[in-house]
Amino acid sequence: MEQQHLAAPHTRVLQKALAQEITIRTHSEEDFQKAVKTSEFLFSSGDVSFLEQLSDEEILEMFEGVPQFLIKKDDLLTELSVLDLLSVNSGVFQSKGEARKMIQGGGVAVNRQKVTDDSVTFNCNSLVKNKYIIVQKGKKNYFLLIAQ
Repeated sequence: MEQQHLAAPHTRVLQKALAQEITIRTHSEEDFQKAVKTSEFLFSSGDVSFLEQLSDEEILEMFEGVPQFLIKKDDLLTELSVLDLLSVNSGVFQSKGEARKMIQGGGVAVNRQKVTDDSVTFNCNSLVKNKYIIVQKGKKNYFLLIAQ
């Protein structure tokens, strides 16, 4: 591992091995795998299907510290425009104009799918685990919408 580190220090082979060893010893192999998948989801291109495997408590723990908005599930019984979802029904954006501008700039993803058209709509089928919508604004700003 030292040779791998010297050859490519940017891959952080030693740091990853240490993190894996400590996590497994302190928690379990299963918890380590969840941590890896969580990191992949938040910082890479992980798929929302990963969230289907988690409990509500684990999802809320994963998004701890991330702004969360309660939305009415009834509003999703019919088609709800992305502009309404992100500005009126939640506080992800201050206004529809701000949301539209960010969408046109390619800076919005809903459930890991980039939104490129401000006429896109969402409904109950858009919910992850029949309860959540994950919004990404820019590269690092996540929001969790919780339908009740």
